Amino acid sequence: MSPKGALRAALAGVMAISWIARADSSGRIVCWNDEHGMRACGDHVPAEYAQKARQVYDQRGVMIQAIEGAATPEERAAMEQKARAEKAAREQQERDTFLLQSYRSVGDLEAERDSRLASIETRLELAEKSVAEGESVLNDLHSRADEAHTAGNPPDAALAKQIQTFEASHADDVRAVTALQQKRDALAAQYEHDIQRFLVLSNAAPANPQTNPQH
Repeated sequence: MSPKGALRAALAGVMAISWIARADSSGRIVCWNDEHGMRACGDHVPAEYAQKARQVYDQRGVMIQAIEGAATPEERAAMEQKARAEKAAREQQERDTFLLQSYRSVGDLEAERDSRLASIETRLELAEKSVAEGESVLNDLHSRADEAHTAGNPPDAALAKQIQTFEASHADDVRAVTALQQKRDALAAQYEHDIQRFLVLSNAAPANPQTNPQH
């Protein structure tokens, strides 16, 4: 420690003793570290150190409370990362337990996957058919509107309303198709992950991939 630092430390110690000696009349004493890392004590913590760690002493100089300081941004980031990792580990453990208790083999997982995907594919086919039919109707309506416009006729309010209604319905159908496609892809990916995880958990080796015969 430099002579200047030693002097500061000595002064801080003298100040701490002085504050404790005065505690008989002023009550409890609080101690903290200042911006230089030096010990400081008083009957209250200055506002600029309110977020720092501090210790509270009684009138005899015995510490009666230790208050942790606010975490730094780096410390908060580290704690959040640790919490996320622990949550992910817990969720993986729960999923592993579910897989081992719910399925006897990879075949069970594949059968369930195929059944659920087939159900989604059926709904997707119906939704895609609805989109195609909607596009056909809209094309016809727009053609009628274009013909009227070419002939110089004023816009048909009923036709315009019909076009507006079908466009809204068509947009809903398109969104439904997109949602079903996303659901299908997510479900397939989840089952693929579960199958690979099940193989690891059950200590089973994946089936040998088919190889092309040598010519």
